[in-house]
Amino acid sequence: SVLYLGPFFAGNVNNNLNENIGLILGMVNYGIDEFSQINLMAISSLNDGSIIVIPGYRNQLSNNLSFNLSTAIYFGKEDTLFSSNVSEGAQQKPKGMISIGLTYSF
Repeated sequence: SVLYLGPFFAGNVNNNLNENIGLILGMVNYGIDEFSQINLMAISSLNDGSIIVIPGYRNQLSNNLSFNLSTAIYFGKEDTLFSSNVSEGAQQKPKGMISIGLTYSF
């Protein structure tokens, strides 16, 4: 089993109001065996302290077919970048999401 740390990213992006937003990103991958891998990614806003955590699982089913499962969980106070509550008039984000899929490479 192999534990892989990185990449780590710290930088600034602009939001739709052209405001500067500082973000930091970290990722950890762990190979369970030659076919399975789990990973964890986290992105945090340096401006407001909100965070999104994205755990995932991948399994290689055959030479060119893999199964992917991931989820995204948002943590933040109201009206922060990664909160599920936003200002009136804006579309509300969910508190989390789940993604399940198959990837076929050719």
